[in-house]
Amino acid sequence: MATIKPDVNHDGTPCKLIRFEGKLSNGEDYEIEWCKEDSALLIDEKGNLDTTTCDTLEAWWKELTAFERLVMQNDSYLYKTNVYDDVYVNGKIVRKDFNISAGEGPDLLEKVQAAFPDEKIIWASDRLNVIGTYYAPEGAPLRPPYKTTNSISMYHIRQTLEEYPELLEAYGLDKNQHQWCPWFGLKYDLDSKERLLKVVYYGHEQTHEIPRPKDLPMEISPYYYCFADIYREGGEKTSERDVFVFGTHEVVKPWCEKNGHAFPIPEDKLNTDEQIWCYGVVYDDTTLEVKQVKGYIRNLMEEDD
Repeated sequence: MATIKPDVNHDGTPCKLIRFEGKLSNGEDYEIEWCKEDSALLIDEKGNLDTTTCDTLEAWWKELTAFERLVMQNDSYLYKTNVYDDVYVNGKIVRKDFNISAGEGPDLLEKVQAAFPDEKIIWASDRLNVIGTYYAPEGAPLRPPYKTTNSISMYHIRQTLEEYPELLEAYGLDKNQHQWCPWFGLKYDLDSKERLLKVVYYGHEQTHEIPRPKDLPMEISPYYYCFADIYREGGEKTSERDVFVFGTHEVVKPWCEKNGHAFPIPEDKLNTDEQIWCYGVVYDDTTLEVKQVKGYIRNLMEEDD
């Protein structure tokens, strides 16, 4: 909460400072006091405080502080191979992603290799690669364009599409089309034998004109976004787009409630040590209708290899 604190200049003349105080999401108290020059920007000549701007800046700072804690936590998991992700929609697990060497990872990898024996992409291209399988619990159906739970996703980590010209050609993409994130996904339908490509890209300058749902969480700082599109071989792009939001539930949950979207993470997973590291908003890239909101919780197994 922002208030005005009377103070005195070095020459004895009175002045006013803006003081912020409250609690962070982890329960810590904070007190911040602006200098005279900065305070003057939001206090008018009559001594009135611009509370709307103060509230916005304070909310942004609190979210940034929480985000920095989140990043520090995620960094501790970043280069481990003994991890898996639970992906939630409407409070239910819709997918599990495993490191290729952990948990169900080796078995899933074997299934894909058997169904796609001519696949030329190197499966173990990086030890951090992730492989996942799908579920469709009641109340949390498969997101389009996926048609069956008999599908497996393989994510190649620490690699960009420029390293795979055969994929760029097969899916009709230009290597300079976006600023690619250092990972991409291949989606294998084990029933139809169709292989989809999911590309991920980022950069405020490169993405600021991309249509997106109104007032996304962290809209005040879109550097926390990255986008993803899914392509079929031949270059056809599906209409569903992901925007991944690197924020905390203090921002994402109110946004869901305000806009009538089901918040993905169960209540008993909030305000705990659960590693909620990312949210994904799936929407139609033409109508901007939100199809679902996903939440990712990263889990650490007992032993790392």
